[in-house]
Amino acid sequence: MRRARLLVPTIATFLGLACSDKHPTDPVQPPATIHPDVSGIEANEQDSLSTFVLFAALDADSAKAVVSSLDGKESVFSLTRTRQQGRFSILGLRPRTGYKVVVEAWKGSEKEMSPEHIFATGGLPAPISDAHLELIGGSLPASGYILVTMLTPQSSYLVIFDNAGRLVWYRDFGQVQMEEAKQQPNGNFTVFLGASRGWDKLPGEYQEVDRSGDLVRTWKAPDGYYTDGHEIRVRTENGQTVAYFFGYNFHPADGLPGFNPGDEIAGHQLFRVTDTGDWTIVHDAWQEFSLDESFEPPQPSGDFDHPNSLDFDKDGNFLISYRVLGTVVKVDRNTGKVIWRLGGLKSDFTFPNDPEHGFSAQHDAQVLDNGDILLFDNGWRHNPQVTRAVEYRLDETAKTATLVWSYSHNPATFTPYTGSVQRMTDGSTFVGFPNMNTIVQVTSSGKVVGELRPMINDAESSGFYRAVVVRDLFRYEVP
Repeated sequence: MRRARLLVPTIATFLGLACSDKHPTDPVQPPATIHPDVSGIEANEQDSLSTFVLFAALDADSAKAVVSSLDGKESVFSLTRTRQQGRFSILGLRPRTGYKVVVEAWKGSEKEMSPEHIFATGGLPAPISDAHLELIGGSLPASGYILVTMLTPQSSYLVIFDNAGRLVWYRDFGQVQMEEAKQQPNGNFTVFLGASRGWDKLPGEYQEVDRSGDLVRTWKAPDGYYTDGHEIRVRTENGQTVAYFFGYNFHPADGLPGFNPGDEIAGHQLFRVTDTGDWTIVHDAWQEFSLDESFEPPQPSGDFDHPNSLDFDKDGNFLISYRVLGTVVKVDRNTGKVIWRLGGLKSDFTFPNDPEHGFSAQHDAQVLDNGDILLFDNGWRHNPQVTRAVEYRLDETAKTATLVWSYSHNPATFTPYTGSVQRMTDGSTFVGFPNMNTIVQVTSSGKVVGELRPMINDAESSGFYRAVVVRDLFRYEVP
């Protein structure tokens, strides 16, 4: 990726010693041996809120860059590096702001600092020049960042806001539709680019970029299949980078209500793809479900199953949400066979204390640390139609799913499509309502901490697929 090179002045103070209070016989201190230096500053053309600091500390054990705004309002630290020369990525800066940077280097207990260098950041792209999170009720999050997609008439962006609502990171992907996006365990960010709804014969791919916005790799289904944009999980297995995501193909829809002779309907596969391009189908909905299990409204649907989330259970098996089937299934990762079904026409579980008798047209199902299932219940078949976040505790012996926690927005809302839910380590939950362009943080007792709304230049954002909490810009940490 081409980057602009900035020429920066070095700030140094030279003191002429006309006299000294040191006695001539005082021991002479040995000269420092680390000699850290900032050899240059490079602007990041992907993100004007970040920059690269080129450094050398040729005899050091480790080094880091310390960046401070000239107005004294903020300081930013880079990751500590054990290399003796290279490049620091500095993230989360303010636009059109002057900064100073020094490199701190250590050798054993000895610490030395480089001379200061001055640089300034550029402005934000016009479509997101005033993008921010607006607090519409309660208080801001205590910590962390929030990642969402933002689509503008000019371009589409992956953006991250800090807990004060300020834009701190972005990546421009051009004029393209976007769907699922997240920070992966390797610290990189992934986003689906394409207009497919999960049944369209349209191209699409996931792009994986690093924290500097540079493209690392792309992920897409093999020839003969289309790539679905609802979820991707990038992992390291046996030292190799692999991705799990959904693809789909088509079978005849003859005889299905709402379809004409010769029409086709889509069904999905779960792919495991390696960074070298090898792939396998680890689960195939065509082999596990029948077309008559498709029942969630609205009907007819362009696909009979519609997977919209993927997680890994504590035993390593898959947890998959199938929206049109109204079910969340646990799948054996070795055989691809369904172990059990939660919800749907063939549910293995009952819902003894849930007033809605289960969920409807759900999204974002996931396994919590305690083994419970958390999901976004869109509520198509509820009467009245009300969307909620729900947590179930499964008894796999008694085959019961006990509702142990739920949250509905006040006033009640119905989110027909999409939606997100994410449990934090502090016990609170972030719930994303795309139809309202609203993100809510709620405690385990149901108290709303705050409501936030992504804004683009004083207008509401066009909506998001999911709102994702990120703990650290530099590396992945469990939120």
